[in-house]
Amino acid sequence: MKKFDPPVYLFRLCSELDLDPIEVKKILELYTSIIKHENWAAQRSRRGLLVDCVYLYCNAYGKKLTIRTLKGYTKKQFGVATQPRPTKIGGIIHQLQPFSKSLRRTPIRSKRPT
Repeated sequence: MKKFDPPVYLFRLCSELDLDPIEVKKILELYTSIIKHENWAAQRSRRGLLVDCVYLYCNAYGKKLTIRTLKGYTKKQFGVATQPRPTKIGGIIHQLQPFSKSLRRTPIRSKRPT
């Protein structure tokens, strides 16, 4: 079994998506900041987390990418399909990135006695 190498994996995947090196660097920085974040509980494998970061970055910056499409690219490049599951990292990504939206749809309202 080969050791997982995030930069190599990311460069191969991003070559399929036609992302430039600056975008690849930003995705790798996002991945690294999540791995090192104090609240990260390793709910996803490192490979899955990297795919989640690619998916979130692409959709946040107007490069529309579906889960099915990204899953197909991972299958084509690596022989194993990895499905993005961005909700697994939603809370941490929201703390780290200004482009992320909160998972809560309605604001929290305090209950005041009337």
